[in-house]
Amino acid sequence: MPWPVPCVVAVAGVAATAVLRVRARAQHRVEAREVARNWATLEPTLPRHGRNQGRTEHTFAALVVSGVVVALTAEALLVVAGPDQGWGRWAVTTAPAAVLCVFLVLAATYARMARHRAMADRTRSPR
Repeated sequence: MPWPVPCVVAVAGVAATAVLRVRARAQHRVEAREVARNWATLEPTLPRHGRNQGRTEHTFAALVVSGVVVALTAEALLVVAGPDQGWGRWAVTTAPAAVLCVFLVLAATYARMARHRAMADRTRSPR
């Protein structure tokens, strides 16, 4: 199979994904405005739900990006140290993966705790 065919398919996939993402973002804005209007008619203050969602997403993304950066740094340092034989090659392959796993677990734990906190706040708020 010539290379241009997979490249064209990949570019088409990226373009379709971008179009769907932009459309989803626009639909989300429309729905957020509608929810805000509905809540404005019910209560004099804005609803509490969804306020921390952006913060949770940004923190999750920051933890994942930090994990990738730390894993790449660890990989670079181990490669520069020059793994000869034995445990050196094993460390070069597993240490960055372990570091990334730790950061992914931290990010998932943070997101889960934030979701539980939001649900607890929702059940505690009087309606």
